[in-house]
Amino acid sequence: METSAKLYSLNYSNVRTYLFALLFVVGNIALPQICHLVPYGGPTLLPIYFFTLIAAYKYGFRVGLLTAILSPVINHLLFAMPSGAALPIILIKSALLAGTSALAARTLKSVSLWAILGVVLSYQIIGTAFEWAFIGNFHAAVQDFRIGIPGMLIQWFSGYALLNSKVKSKMDRRDFLKTVAITGAALSIQHSEAMEILTQTINNTNGGNPDLVAVMGGEPEAMFRRAISELGGMKQFVKPGQKVVVKPNIGWDKVPELAGNTNPQLIAEIVKQCFAAGAKEVTVFDHTCDDWQKCYKNSGIEAAAKAAGAKVMPAHLESYYKPVNLPNGQKMKKAKIHEAILNCDVWINVPILKNHGGANLTISMKNHMGIVWDRGFFHQNDLQQCIADICRLQKKAVLNVVDAYRIMKTNGPRGRSASDVVLAKGLFISPDIVAVDTAAAKFFNQVREMPLDTVGHLAKGEALKIGTMNIDKLNVKRIKM
Repeated sequence: METSAKLYSLNYSNVRTYLFALLFVVGNIALPQICHLVPYGGPTLLPIYFFTLIAAYKYGFRVGLLTAILSPVINHLLFAMPSGAALPIILIKSALLAGTSALAARTLKSVSLWAILGVVLSYQIIGTAFEWAFIGNFHAAVQDFRIGIPGMLIQWFSGYALLNSKVKSKMDRRDFLKTVAITGAALSIQHSEAMEILTQTINNTNGGNPDLVAVMGGEPEAMFRRAISELGGMKQFVKPGQKVVVKPNIGWDKVPELAGNTNPQLIAEIVKQCFAAGAKEVTVFDHTCDDWQKCYKNSGIEAAAKAAGAKVMPAHLESYYKPVNLPNGQKMKKAKIHEAILNCDVWINVPILKNHGGANLTISMKNHMGIVWDRGFFHQNDLQQCIADICRLQKKAVLNVVDAYRIMKTNGPRGRSASDVVLAKGLFISPDIVAVDTAAAKFFNQVREMPLDTVGHLAKGEALKIGTMNIDKLNVKRIKM
């Protein structure tokens, strides 16, 4: 299908070059904000590129290049999205899009579905090769390409429709804005459908406090407040005068944006909620993999926890740990457990959902490795079984809160760059550790294929009667914010 839509090639001496570029940049700022209202809408729908395609094809390379460069930079400066680590790749892909789109228009002097498809595939394939060279990880680069297929389809069909919305010598501003509005509505419908897919395995239920709550679409603090209220409030789990431990994942010397550790905003909110429920003291700690002081500081968790009133305790010396037995443990029958856990009245387990090279996923069950001294034992003696065994600890977490605000989809548990991360804006919470990890694993499976049977410690935990994987039989509350 081909049309004779009027195409232009404006030069830098023409004031319209800058006016049109400004208009398209505004479009490239607005669409990402819409997309980021839903889990990983940015990487999936690729909104930062849409109006660059239109700009270059309709008005030539110069308008397209200005749009391509200014859109990611302004978005980064205003909203920190894309992140500084991801910005170079997005700039490269944007410039490639401007070049291929303008070249196609100049060569064909018409608009066709096949031309738009060629433009989209060209900049994505070449851009993926650049991404591979830049980050040094072929799998991660290809994963980004795969995840962005819905966005490519939108660029293909919506780009064609927009370019042919008015086949006349000029497209006036009113016509253009009208078409933009229609395009935005179509994208909003797409977002809603994506959200349903992301949460299709979790059921809404009525009556009584739920066994598990899944919240999507909000900031970490707001999602936790909503989730804990659905469970009857923090007073259901923390009583006045109790000593409480909040145990995040602080294993890596990584900033929050790289999703190596639990979100510090979430930790701060949980600490505040504990004190509001009457806690006498709240302690935060983790047995880190990288240098503990750097992990505590650069994760943002130390500062956030202290600001909320918690004590932050180290865990880098064996003297902090005491031996305990693990009833019915298969491979791990005893372990040295951090004294903060042993001495507290209750503790709350707050992992981050992310990929793990050994366990495939690290969530609530694996987060127990951070309360144990000898982490090496797990890797030397059937990792999946040991993860289940450690959860036989008699002093179980009263609550498991899975941080899925940002998800490290590849190269876990440490990660390499921002390309490993998607903004998912999710949170799962339950006293049942196997159930909450099962729900979180199904959520992760929408980002990257990860069948439950590859996360072996879930079934092993169920076999040890730690919890259930059959979340369909639980009272589950699903919330979209």
